[in-house]
Amino acid sequence: MIRYAARAVPWPLVLASCVVVAALMAMVATWPEIVWPLQGAAVGLLAGAAAWSMDETSAAVVDTLPRPLWWRTAARAAAVVPLALVWTGCVLVAGDRLPPHRELFLLQGFAAVLLAVAFVTWRRALGEAVPGARVASAAIAVATAMALIRPLPDRLPLFPIWGHEEWGLSLAIWSALAAAAAVLLALALSRRPAVRSG
Repeated sequence: MIRYAARAVPWPLVLASCVVVAALMAMVATWPEIVWPLQGAAVGLLAGAAAWSMDETSAAVVDTLPRPLWWRTAARAAAVVPLALVWTGCVLVAGDRLPPHRELFLLQGFAAVLLAVAFVTWRRALGEAVPGARVASAAIAVATAMALIRPLPDRLPLFPIWGHEEWGLSLAIWSALAAAAAVLLALALSRRPAVRSG
């Protein structure tokens, strides 16, 4: 599994994403009131890198081999480890330069990664070879837009910053997203994969 992960995961992309996430969060910690939307962009980038890591460019061959989808997904999930470590480090190092809701910030990153992995794995189980690239683009764009535009801040506070905002609701939303992602991933891994190369 280690050998497969070393070859299958796009490590340069994962490591580059870790560097960019760290840089974005350093700016957020330095000027939170000015560049707060970059926090959403960092969460989107985490999800994007995780999604891209689940792509199987050799699906036409690999999907016919004895190794099941759950095994290949578990191997590719090695990409999640540096992403999660960098995100945790960014949140902990920023400390009290961010609003006092560390558990929410950690959950945002972890839930986004889990959701990306789950969705791409579901698409892989349906026979799509490389859905991760499209999911990555969408995740980064949507997360950045939601952090920048902040639609319905009282009802959909995905990336709150001000003290008067609905932090509890944001925690509930991200918790629900993480739970839904876990269910989707379980369903995807229990499904007998279709064999397609598209």
